[in-house]
Amino acid sequence: RWIVASDPDEAVEKVGQYVTWGLNHLVFHAPGHDQRRFLDLFKKDLEPRLRKLG
Repeated sequence: RWIVASDPDEAVEKVGQYVTWGLNHLVFHAPGHDQRRFLDLFKKDLEPRLRKLG
C-alpha cells in the first residue's frame, strides 16, 4: 500500500495505522530529483514524531 500525504499530521496518522497493525519496517520514498530536500524535511518534520509511535 501507498501513503500519499503532503501534510506531516496526515502522514503520521496514516503511518500510525501500520504501526498499530504490527508493522515495524516501512520504506519512505519521495519521487523527484531533490532527495536532499525530502530527507531534510523528513528528518525535521516526521522522524521525531514517528519515533514516538513505536
